[in-house]
Amino acid sequence: MYEFTDTTIAACFLSKYVDLPVDQPDVIRNWISKGHDLFAGERKRLEAFFSLESAAATDYLEVLRGQVNFDSCKRILQLYAEAMAGFRWAILSAEDEPQEQGADYRFQSGFDGLTIILPGKVNQFSSREANFLFYKHAVLHQLGYHQWGTLKALREIDQAISTYPQPRLAAALFARIEAARIDWRWQAEFPGTARGYGLLKQSLGESLRTGLTGPPDLFEQMLLTTLDEPADAREPESAFMVQRLESLRDACSTVFDTLAVLDDLYSLLADKMSTVVASDIVMDYRRTLDIDGALVNLPLFEIEGAVQLTEGEDLLQLAMKIDPAGLEIEEMKRGDVDPEQGMMMTDLDEKPDIASSDEAQSESDKMSGLQEALEQFSRRN
Repeated sequence: MYEFTDTTIAACFLSKYVDLPVDQPDVIRNWISKGHDLFAGERKRLEAFFSLESAAATDYLEVLRGQVNFDSCKRILQLYAEAMAGFRWAILSAEDEPQEQGADYRFQSGFDGLTIILPGKVNQFSSREANFLFYKHAVLHQLGYHQWGTLKALREIDQAISTYPQPRLAAALFARIEAARIDWRWQAEFPGTARGYGLLKQSLGESLRTGLTGPPDLFEQMLLTTLDEPADAREPESAFMVQRLESLRDACSTVFDTLAVLDDLYSLLADKMSTVVASDIVMDYRRTLDIDGALVNLPLFEIEGAVQLTEGEDLLQLAMKIDPAGLEIEEMKRGDVDPEQGMMMTDLDEKPDIASSDEAQSESDKMSGLQEALEQFSRRN
């Protein structure tokens, strides 16, 4: 049902009813709401909108025709992720992001290795098929950090990045290069993904080029190269950069190859990045890896094969099975532990079986120290 308080406006709507996508009631409702939001109190413009006589009406309707909503495909995406990874992942919508201070860090950072974050709706393309491909490849990209070995090498990545003069810039550069490798590995392993990746990369590349005020500099050339865009490789530095990036297309490339490329390109690109925000959390369908956040969840990745997931569980629920005595608090960074994870671990009442009284005391001391540290962190956050 669609409600109008003005009979004249309702008549305009009904006169064009056969031209509207009546088989998509959500689209119609959103379109009606948009019209009232845009032209509230402007009768003539409202009449034009609902008579499909204004560009605003037809343009927005075209956007909505192809729009895909997260809620309508969440179950499919969960099954897809589970089929690709072999176990269930927590998939959430960025539209659910809490607005109050201290909101859930998972929405405010990159991929933390536990939770796949997706937009609440996608209407970037005119067709529903293309917009669903956006969701599919956004899932694939975040799964790729697990599938292609990035998460298992987090300690080595963190250690390597810490040696650079500007670790934050090194981390941002690594994130962008590793994102390219992840996509190239999927394309090499599953050639059928090439069409979707081609569509998404072309769209993102066009968006980047639109924002340029002149010929792309070396850093911008790097971004375009990671999107399969042709680069100007006439200069020696450009040619070297392209050659090193292209090496990651190898079907057997690893995260250590990415670190090697980072080592070769850092000195060329660090100065070019000095005026760039350290790391965009999301570049279109790519949500970058949050290294610090993922390090907190490292115990989950390491025991992935040792703890059996039951039906309906995801990696967030697996956190409840971790023995917190095995965590090394002194290695954690500020902001690394999600308060919810802290509560899950500090709420564990059961203690492991201990062989001797001395060992029991040692384990008890560890548990007490861990609980105190995590409780203090939870209060701060």
